[in-house]
Amino acid sequence: HQEQDKRAGTENVAGIVGLGKAIELAYENCKGSFIAITGTNGKTTTSNLVNDILVKKGYKVLFNPGGANGEAGHIVNLLKGVNIFNHCSADASVLEVDELSIDRTMPMVKPDYLIVTNLSKDNIKYGHPENIFSHMNRCFELLSDKTTAVLNANDPISSNLGGNVKKVFCSIADLGLHPYENRSK
Repeated sequence: HQEQDKRAGTENVAGIVGLGKAIELAYENCKGSFIAITGTNGKTTTSNLVNDILVKKGYKVLFNPGGANGEAGHIVNLLKGVNIFNHCSADASVLEVDELSIDRTMPMVKPDYLIVTNLSKDNIKYGHPENIFSHMNRCFELLSDKTTAVLNANDPISSNLGGNVKKVFCSIADLGLHPYENRSK
């Protein structure tokens, strides 16, 4: 039930405003790369791998190891890199992004790299992959050519994402999952 004094669709306004301020502070003060990772499966694993690689190479990385992949998680991740004097100590930020909120958050973040692991039917409440694809495609249409998308060439859905972004295709190990369902072939 909708709370009495709230309009439908307004429950996330504070998160979007907070994310906007966190991004503003991070962009003004952090000169490193913003790397976003999304997809139905493998977001957390891929985010952890990217973070570990960057840290081992000596970079200071803003990262949320808890996998909070919505607006609140992004706010915490970005703000923890900016100190009280608005100085940023990070070389990069790795953001795990929920595929259903990506069209609201990534146009603000404007990542340098957007890695898409795959898109498939994950949970009955999210509907068919085309619903998820439409959120992703809206995101891609709102991003500029500043973003390079790293797309899974083995995934027939995510490899067809459009927009103005530069695209790089890679092959990700096939774990034997049907491309439209989370079940074995």
